[in-house]
Amino acid sequence: MLRGGRLCQLLSLFTNSLGEYLKLWERNLWLYASLAVSFATVLVIYAVPSEFPFDALRWVLGSVFVLFIPGYVTVEALFTKAVS
Repeated sequence: MLRGGRLCQLLSLFTNSLGEYLKLWERNLWLYASLAVSFATVLVIYAVPSEFPFDALRWVLGSVFVLFIPGYVTVEALFTKAVS
């Protein structure tokens, strides 16, 4: 792991603060997209009436929120892409 400065590249992936990490929006687009879907799901569930046309939207966003987002966020957080 120390060959070719690989350790230095690995350490440069981490920032000093959460604020610096969140400012790197190009690297963290997955985080912002998953937060947007999560907030949209909560908004649709609590603010939109549960009648027929809106009920389908609740089912779709709820299914994505329960089935896709947890696994996607876990994989993206554990296996970050290398900075080029």
